[in-house]
Amino acid sequence: MRRRCTFRCTLSAAAMILLLAPIVPSLAAELPTGFRSLRWGASIDEAEEMFPSATCFSSRGEGKGTDTGDGNCHFKTMIGKADVTVLLNFFEKPTTPHSARGFQSYAISYKSKDFPEIAEALSTRYGNPTTTNQEPFQTRSGLRDTNTILRWVLESCSIYAIKFSGSILEGGAVVSTKAGDAESERRRKAQKGESGKDL
Repeated sequence: MRRRCTFRCTLSAAAMILLLAPIVPSLAAELPTGFRSLRWGASIDEAEEMFPSATCFSSRGEGKGTDTGDGNCHFKTMIGKADVTVLLNFFEKPTTPHSARGFQSYAISYKSKDFPEIAEALSTRYGNPTTTNQEPFQTRSGLRDTNTILRWVLESCSIYAIKFSGSILEGGAVVSTKAGDAESERRRKAQKGESGKDL
């Protein structure tokens, strides 16, 4: 079913900075090729066919997309014993002739209590994280805990997983291709330039 998607996988600004920071790539047990049977570069139509329960949105012919893409599909599934929501992102209108096209990244949202399940699944598939960080975390109501941030920097992809993603109840993970990251960065720079014209 295709309609405007309202689901968002939230990550803090600090988290995104960590995701984009340069780190030497590590050797992985396996390299990500997409999500399950959906390979990098696939179209939204292919995703709809592969995941019939997905709700999809495409901005083709409806104005500009965002830095994460021009379309997306989201659906609920399970990773191990954890209930998760998956958001697939697609670039349908590349900014240059050599830009990444199609499916280039996905985000996973889950309950923070399920973070160990997600971390184990990622480590089993892609090897140990390149970096592991522990940071203090505090909610607006004053609850304190320690946030765990895992990052895999691989030859052609980046993986990021966090225990608390803006809320003490929710965590998030992002898997993206380096080509997709480069396209996102071009779009962010272009958006900053456009916003400056409004002053």
